[in-house]
Amino acid sequence: MSRLGFVYRYIREVGLRAKWTINLQNIESRDPILVYQMGKVGSSTIVSTLERAGVTEPVLHVHTLVPEEIKIAVNRQRNSQVPFLHEHLIVSSIVGKKLGASRFPCRIVTLTREPVARAISFVFEDLKKQAPEARREDGSIDVSAVTRATERVLSAPDNGNADPSLWFDRELKVSFGVDVFEHPYDFERGYTIIRSGNVPVLVMRMEDINRAVCSALAEFLQIDPARIRLAEANVGVKKWYATYMDEVKRTLKLEDETLERLIGTRYFQHFYASESERITQRWVKAVSN
Repeated sequence: MSRLGFVYRYIREVGLRAKWTINLQNIESRDPILVYQMGKVGSSTIVSTLERAGVTEPVLHVHTLVPEEIKIAVNRQRNSQVPFLHEHLIVSSIVGKKLGASRFPCRIVTLTREPVARAISFVFEDLKKQAPEARREDGSIDVSAVTRATERVLSAPDNGNADPSLWFDRELKVSFGVDVFEHPYDFERGYTIIRSGNVPVLVMRMEDINRAVCSALAEFLQIDPARIRLAEANVGVKKWYATYMDEVKRTLKLEDETLERLIGTRYFQHFYASESERITQRWVKAVSN
């Protein structure tokens, strides 16, 4: 990173921290909406849709709220090639500390995504770390290198990308005492609203957003459905690597053992069991004669 780039990013982080320190004052009494989920599941679209709907409550976008996990994420970023915190991590740091002092009223939207597609997106978004050999000198992408990196991510045991059940256990269950696996997903409606505790939670698969997000948010927030229009944000098809991602999706094939492990997780069985045959056929390696 150039010296100018370093200074710019440093100033940006200081500015973001000051902004959110002010914006999150008294957040405990403002009934915020937390878009709180693992990465690469369409959360930016939900945030933009809520903002477009004109909700008056603060909308906060976070991936972790557990102090130990925030510390790990901050240390990982500080030790990277670009040692400055992303905005969502700054928000997590401030909100997580407040939650540690006292669990305050809020509403949570959390999302899921089919794990293989999510892993592909994860590798592309974190290409420098996950597949540094993939970027050629001319700026193009070696698709085979991305494919190998995705296979490594999905074949690693006890991995949050291979088994997103771990995120729900480590985050939502610890932070708010909500176990999503105790509540069946409503596949017909395309979302589930959990109101069993003090903190209501809207659970939705990314694959159901287009057909169900308006009715889901209207019911969850008790607002007029006419106010809600789906906003697309951070969409993969608009990324600079969209063509390369399409090629990876066309060519990626996983070993039987890897697919069996994915399909056997609580996460997959809870949210995607009815689609296991289709997903297996899409990603499994062909048996050679």
